[in-house]
Amino acid sequence: MAAGLVGGLALFLIGLERLADDLQAGAGQRMKQVLARLTTNRMLGAVVGAGITAVVQSSSVTTVLAVGFASAGLLTAVQAVGVIMGANVGTTITGQIVAFEPAALGLPLIALGFAITTAARRAALRHLGGVLLGLGFVFYGLGLMSDAMRPLRTYEPFVALMAGVGWPPLAILVGAVATAIMQSSSAIIAITILLASSGLVTLEMGIALALGANVGTCATALLAGLRGGDEALRVAYVHVLFNLAGVLLWLPLIGVLAELARATSPSAPELEGIARLAADTPRQIAMANTLFNVIATVLFLPFAPLFVRAATRLAALRPTPATMSVEPKFLDESFVDTPAVALDAVRRELGHVAERVAGMMPALDRSGPAPDTGAEEAEVDSLHRSILAYLAGLRAEGLSPVDQAARQRLVEASAALELASNTIDGRLVPLLRKLAPSAERMTATTRARLETLYAAVNRSLADVAVAAKTPEAAAAVSSRTGEIRALGEEVVAGISRHMAGRPESDLGMLRTEMEIAGVLVGLQDMAAAAAAALQRDPVAA
Repeated sequence: MAAGLVGGLALFLIGLERLADDLQAGAGQRMKQVLARLTTNRMLGAVVGAGITAVVQSSSVTTVLAVGFASAGLLTAVQAVGVIMGANVGTTITGQIVAFEPAALGLPLIALGFAITTAARRAALRHLGGVLLGLGFVFYGLGLMSDAMRPLRTYEPFVALMAGVGWPPLAILVGAVATAIMQSSSAIIAITILLASSGLVTLEMGIALALGANVGTCATALLAGLRGGDEALRVAYVHVLFNLAGVLLWLPLIGVLAELARATSPSAPELEGIARLAADTPRQIAMANTLFNVIATVLFLPFAPLFVRAATRLAALRPTPATMSVEPKFLDESFVDTPAVALDAVRRELGHVAERVAGMMPALDRSGPAPDTGAEEAEVDSLHRSILAYLAGLRAEGLSPVDQAARQRLVEASAALELASNTIDGRLVPLLRKLAPSAERMTATTRARLETLYAAVNRSLADVAVAAKTPEAAAAVSSRTGEIRALGEEVVAGISRHMAGRPESDLGMLRTEMEIAGVLVGLQDMAAAAAAALQRDPVAA
């Protein structure tokens, strides 16, 4: 019995993971675009969240997507509220499927899915085969668990144990803890329904366990939010507050919810005793799970701004570090299994890197030697390595062709920014230090031209910092390249004309000025390369 239960549960979880992975690989880009573009309206966001969760069969995937998009700046907490509420509705599809006892479909789906993944050459067909294979494992695992549990209905110690968990608050706690450990509310609800099909769980106890599963599923999103930025943490707190409010709403009304479920579910009056309990209760638990999530969403959706305000206050309690850390701000390992979110996190991190590179630029008219930028350059190098390691963690076989191309472009953008930081620290700063003793002898014309060139390059580096989110900024950097090259040529030509007849002591200064102009033009090329790599991304555009 233990082997059947644990083995069936393992197959069920493997199936859910395979199902989610192949759906994300095959439709992750489209799913990302749908979430990013169709969530400005709370009601529409709820529909989108429910639809995606119903397909992926994991509210955790949808909520982590929402947290990831908030961390990447693609969603605000207000926009994410509808998605999170809808995800709770979408995940109830799992319970409805389990209640219909689809175990007989398991082996045929496994066979069909394996055949497609083995024979298909196109990636889309292989992902379809993976989806069918995942569903087959889910259904077959459910069958194994169901068969393993049947003898328990006459095993007195287990019956007594389940009776002891019948107190609703305790059942909610058990459901919450089990879901937080297994990271799958679908699994806990499926096990609850299977226990009910063996006559071991009453409707009221099943409802309490399902309520607890709703609370436990917050753990995944909360962990992702704690490792993300403030907006991501607000979204995670919205998820926690909404699910807790739903439990508090229904806890005193479990009896009412049970009656609603009985009234809206089919029954088998011809059966009696435990046989009828085993026949009726699974469908009733599935219906109750759907009802309390749908009703809670309808009731709470108009109050979404209140949830966001409460989440904002909770997020403000997180202590801020006293010193700046070189650790990445947006790279979260929990996003690696969701490539669409992981790539958006890298884009956001590249904006963070570009801000640091732009901040390294010393003032041209500074009196005295240029400041030391070695520490800042080392931090940019560290962030560059972190980005490359993070992107390397995205398995190529799990990426769609679009995501593979995006990953390569992000590598190019990070390399361009790292080269820019090396150039500022290794060439520009030493040249400014060399120029400092004789800077007062620079002609007014040369100074004015260099200052214009300097300001334009500074503007380009600053624009790269927002190019990952704003295509107009990326386009502005690229369009500025021709103008900056012309300015550089003008500076060099003007200095060259002044070199004739100047004393040898001035020639060193003039050559340094020309080198500074050349370095600035080179920095513009690096900024343009980073911006172009980001601009070519179809989602950013």
